[in-house]
Amino acid sequence: MILTNRIRKWVARSLKRKLILSYVEVFLLTMVVLSIGFACVITIERAANLPDELAVMAERISFEIDGDLHAQLEPVRASIHSEIYHQLQGRIDTFIRTWMPQWDLSRAITHYSTLVRTDRRGYGRIVLSDQPELCGTEHYFGRYPQIAASASEPAADFWPTWDERGWWFCGYAPIRDKSRKVVALLKIDVALWHVLRNLLMHGLIPPAVATLLGLFLASVLAERRCRDITQPLEALASAMNRVSQGDLEQSIETSLEDEIGQITRDFNQMAEALQSGERARDLFGRYVSPQVMEKILEAPGGIQIEGENREVTILMVDIRGFTRMSATLPPSGIVALLNEVFRNVVGAIRVHGGTIDKYIGDMVMAVFNAPLDLEDHACKAVAASLDIHDRLGELNRERARRHQSLIEYVVVAHSGTVTAGSIGTPDRLSYTVIGQTVNVASRLEAVAKQREIPLLVSDSTWQLTHGMFEGEDLGEVELRDYGYPMKIWRVFRSAQS
Repeated sequence: MILTNRIRKWVARSLKRKLILSYVEVFLLTMVVLSIGFACVITIERAANLPDELAVMAERISFEIDGDLHAQLEPVRASIHSEIYHQLQGRIDTFIRTWMPQWDLSRAITHYSTLVRTDRRGYGRIVLSDQPELCGTEHYFGRYPQIAASASEPAADFWPTWDERGWWFCGYAPIRDKSRKVVALLKIDVALWHVLRNLLMHGLIPPAVATLLGLFLASVLAERRCRDITQPLEALASAMNRVSQGDLEQSIETSLEDEIGQITRDFNQMAEALQSGERARDLFGRYVSPQVMEKILEAPGGIQIEGENREVTILMVDIRGFTRMSATLPPSGIVALLNEVFRNVVGAIRVHGGTIDKYIGDMVMAVFNAPLDLEDHACKAVAASLDIHDRLGELNRERARRHQSLIEYVVVAHSGTVTAGSIGTPDRLSYTVIGQTVNVASRLEAVAKQREIPLLVSDSTWQLTHGMFEGEDLGEVELRDYGYPMKIWRVFRSAQS
């Protein structure tokens, strides 16, 4: 049972093994049925021919017995010592051993005897036998119905007969002298088990050999056929595994026109679609923040196009004196400068969970707490401001070593309520935030640039940080289109640093 379970588990791990086993099982079942039928036909045929074969064997042996010499023997025990007895016995033994191998049953002849009739009541005596102790014993011929028939023609038993020695098939033939007169009868005995063995040898061994040979050929052919099936599937499985690990550059060449070939071609089309989707995703991610992109891709209906009100913190970063700097730079230098600044700014914003909303010339606008919920969004925005300050400070030190002009900048943070959603036309949408909070942040940016305050936050943002940062109260400022004064703060550093 344990071995059977192990074999089942071993087969279950491989489609190739399952297919080979299926081919072999079908072949074996077919061969068993054919072998049984063939064996039955051969056995029945040989069993039907058995009496004729025994009769012919008996007749052939009887031809080797000199009837005239045999007639000189007396049916008594003492005749076994005569020269004639030994001469006849030696001739029979030699013939059976030497000249009868063409009969498979000749090797199965267990005993032979010659009988003569002694009276009309059906009694007779054994004259010659391979068992000398039987010579001279009396036998009743009536026990052997074929003896009467064999007085003129050879005959044999159709069914085995029983005596004290066991079960036997017997063949009979007349022994004649030179005048063709019957002087005695020859009886040969073949044990039943010899006959059965002979029938099994001829009826089972050929089918068994054919089955084993066929099994070998079937295994070879099944292995080749299964390899034709499993190799493309193994290549397909390997390619799918690499795709699942992120390697989308997969394509399988195939010339198959069957279902496996169709599956392979479908896989190639799927891989091409995934490559195109990944390229689109990569390009999309360059124009949309990762948070917005993930929400668009994961949400069943995407980001709400109708809009929603959210409490957010707006962060704006602007380069002071950019117009003056750009006047001295070629176009490629302007783009390189902006990309160098934005790389540091955007890196800091994303580290702290912000979403890039838009680029307006030399200004970057980011949103914290939209489109994804962000706990302590004001603190995260102020922390991003300090990070931007550190990164741009390092950039300026590098530019100083390269003898390039330093970058002056302002970073402004303001918290409030905005309307967030996808704005645009159905064929081109942009996720953004609008409202008075955005306008106030823009006005604060102008104040920061005018007063040259690198890091400025509104009082609404400062109150939401709960003392996590150190800063300076700069008092109140009047903002254009804003109904009342607003307190502003200069941020220095984190209170924990």
